[in-house]
Amino acid sequence: MRLTKHDSKFVQYVLIILILIGYVMDTTGKDMLEEQPQYTIPEHCDFSTVGEVFLDNECSPIIFGDTFKGIVINMPKEHYYIVGQIMPFGGFTYLPVCGAYQVGNGELPGRRIEDALLLVAVDTKTKEVYSGRFRLPGVEVPMPEKFRKQIDDQPDPPGTYVGGGNFNYNLTEVVNLPERPAEYIVYVTAGPYKSNVRTVKIMQKKE
Repeated sequence: MRLTKHDSKFVQYVLIILILIGYVMDTTGKDMLEEQPQYTIPEHCDFSTVGEVFLDNECSPIIFGDTFKGIVINMPKEHYYIVGQIMPFGGFTYLPVCGAYQVGNGELPGRRIEDALLLVAVDTKTKEVYSGRFRLPGVEVPMPEKFRKQIDDQPDPPGTYVGGGNFNYNLTEVVNLPERPAEYIVYVTAGPYKSNVRTVKIMQKKE
């Protein structure tokens, strides 16, 4: 069968269209792979269910896979406190900061998780900075065993593998916030890492 000049142009046109479609599909697929989230933060969870200090809960950020390295936090956007309330370990109200972290071996300073995690709150109006590390009298939370082995024996170069965990801190206790209505930006640092930033508005509950 002999193709006419018109047929040849039509075939060329079809081939160009097919090449363009293949290119779009290829680049779209790559973009979809690159845009896969490395973690998720629950936005509609019940913070009143937050319990143990180092266990995950429904408000804990979730880290996917082992490629992400860093800290992710979650906390309420608004919080009401009762004047004169007394908390068991300090603070004027229980305002949880739920976090998840995943870091390389040998990248965090200290021998205990709480030695590395620094909680920071900045008053958005006065710019005052409050910070502190979690301390629970009589309780020592050790580094995961493989991290401790790295510190003790130095078998592998830092960053050879990753590991992580969770934490739930009472903001008003750990950084010793003053009992007053205010708005704060909150984040956590540990070694070379800094978490995402969350904003919380603290208000007095009316009688």
